[in-house]
Amino acid sequence: MDLQNIKFDLEYIKIDWVSRQGNSHVFEDVYGNLHVEICSSIFERAILLSRSLALCPRDKNTKSNFNGFDVRACLDWVILHELQHWKLGHFELLNGVPTLHLISRSKRSSNPINSMPKELWHKVEPCLELQADHDAIDFMLDRYSTDGWQGIRTKATSIAAAMVLIEKIDTENGIKHSTHPKAATRIFQLLGHLTEMWSIPAHIIARNRNLKEVSEGDLPSKEEQQAFGKEVILPAFWDAVALAEIADAKTIVADLGSPEDFFADISCAKLGRLTDLQTTGAKEWADLKNTNAAILNLLDYSSF
Repeated sequence: MDLQNIKFDLEYIKIDWVSRQGNSHVFEDVYGNLHVEICSSIFERAILLSRSLALCPRDKNTKSNFNGFDVRACLDWVILHELQHWKLGHFELLNGVPTLHLISRSKRSSNPINSMPKELWHKVEPCLELQADHDAIDFMLDRYSTDGWQGIRTKATSIAAAMVLIEKIDTENGIKHSTHPKAATRIFQLLGHLTEMWSIPAHIIARNRNLKEVSEGDLPSKEEQQAFGKEVILPAFWDAVALAEIADAKTIVADLGSPEDFFADISCAKLGRLTDLQTTGAKEWADLKNTNAAILNLLDYSSF
């Protein structure tokens, strides 16, 4: 299969597969068409990971009853991630230089926001990555519904697969995480969103009614919340662990920590108790939080 010749036309968006390492980005041509160039290695690795999962002994994934992930959903999320960089105005923030790429850019020069304190410049690009992650996650997972739990889990697992593969490729290329947050940090944000999905419809209702607080009557029952956690949220964590194990990404497994510590950190993050965080991903997320808020203030967006 010649990956360079695979193209998908989505209205005015053209998806191009390129073989050059570290060269996934978004640009607009002279005709006003938006191009998203995706490094072919992410496609190849997604296929290989999917095949490895199919050959994996069943007892490897008993904790989550893992049945694999959707390769197309994984790649769709990668495309959405790159599009969010463009939509959020990240290229303009970097003086119009399209240096935001899927595979790490530590060997490239970029122009962080001049108005930011110099000591924060090294945090700018990881924050932009988490911003693009956040909005791509929100777009792909879509709205919560009681009849779509399996689909939510499959999408979340497919997103986690992309996050694992990005870090795996960077590690194999000998690139440190100077421009990317750790995979565990990205997965922490992903599952943090997942833990709030059941409450999002109620928050939308409250906002539309100009209410300051959510009505209890608009929230799912406690039984439904617990069932969602048992059938979707916790299995999604074990799915991420299984993906990292099968991809032989031992550092990601260590960074995720135990499910007890991981979900305790999500609770602490929601309550603003950032000094109580224990896992590597949660700590990096907290370290980037204030810088991210400052960047989003310039973009007139809310913080992750």
